[in-house]
Amino acid sequence: YVAFDRNIEVVQLLQSIIASQQQIHICFARANPYDWNKIRSSSEAPIKEGLVGKLHQGIFRKWNTRQFKLTRETLSYLADGVLRGKFALGREASRARVAAGYTNQQGVFELRCGEKDFVLQTNSALERNKWLHALECAFERAFDKALPGMVASTTTSSLRPQSMPASSQSPPQALDERYLEMGRAALQGANGGGFGGAP
Repeated sequence: YVAFDRNIEVVQLLQSIIASQQQIHICFARANPYDWNKIRSSSEAPIKEGLVGKLHQGIFRKWNTRQFKLTRETLSYLADGVLRGKFALGREASRARVAAGYTNQQGVFELRCGEKDFVLQTNSALERNKWLHALECAFERAFDKALPGMVASTTTSSLRPQSMPASSQSPPQALDERYLEMGRAALQGANGGGFGGAP
């Protein structure tokens, strides 16, 4: 889970993966500028929120569904609409990781909150990874700065990639294709002709 500020950082990562011949699945996502700025403008704006299973580790171990909310500064959860815990990131809440020992259950991760270890479960490994990514972004203070690679348009209030013309009104599919073209060009330029195939 890494936030990239420059294209060269992506290129260097891909080069190191190829050099070591690792097998890896990479998923790239562009943040929504509206959501990004909303999170930056308020410490209470949620980076991610939703229902998550929390393991009760008393005499009888069972999963209880709780409403969790992650902001730039805190992780909190509610039970039956009542706030049950609110933890400051870094001081009271630790970084999260995939939980060991739950190979037969998808979407389980864990972190330290206060003096307790929280074991949490989402409905899929993909949703778990979204929570892990959101938590990592919060810990890395990713939302304390402007969205990387974006500049304000001089003609509209919208945001656009730095390499896109201000007058471009391309549909989402065209924008995605343009990003792919930019990625191919960056990879080919950094490696003197590419990696032997289009990414």
